[in-house]
Order: sequence, then C-alpha cells, then structure tokens
Amino acid sequence: MKKTRKVTDERVHFYYKRDKDNKPLITVCLIHGSEGVGRGVAVCSPDDNPVKKIGREYAKRRALKAYWEKQIGELIESTKPYDSLLLAGLEIHGEPKIWFDPILTEHEKI
Repeated sequence: MKKTRKVTDERVHFYYKRDKDNKPLITVCLIHGSEGVGRGVAVCSPDDNPVKKIGREYAKRRALKAYWEKQIGELIESTKPYDSLLLAGLEIHGEPKIWFDPILTEHEKI
C-alpha cells in the first residue's frame, strides 16, 4: 500500500510579484515542515493573461517536489519569463523554480 504524503495548509504560504498593472507575473509557494523548506516558483510571460489559480497550482506542485524529493532544479532561463522578472522588479534569472532548503529572503522568514 502506497503511503500518501500530505502537507497541511498551515505550512503552505504563497506570495506574488506583480507588474505595474498589478498582474501576478510570479507566484512563489513555500512549504515549511519537519523535513525542511520547499520553494516552488511559477513565472508567467508578460504576453500571457496571468491566472492566480494556475500560478498557485504550478508553484505548489514545484514546492511539493522540492520538499518531498529534496530537489533543486528547473532553472528560470527563458527570455519571456526573464522579461516578467524584470517587469516585477526581480533579478532571479538562473534561479531554480524548484528549491529544497533555499536561503530565505527577509519576506520569506515569516
């Protein structure tokens, strides 16, 4: 019988980086637990119409992968997401979308 792995909502935190029109171009999900911290990032192209729910799904799936599989990977490399990061005032080109036990920013230390 396969063991189901769960993370309670109390351990899941989302935040967003928005463009000048308040569109959530970047969604970050943090999962805090006894195993450590998993961070997942979803980046929307400025050419797309950002949907918060979809960004949360991608970010959470990546954070869960980081948390349970203790992985770091899927670097942010493409030009369009990089444009999104610059529009949102971030410079994280080359940072992982999936990150186990990342160095937390001041905002993430809550």
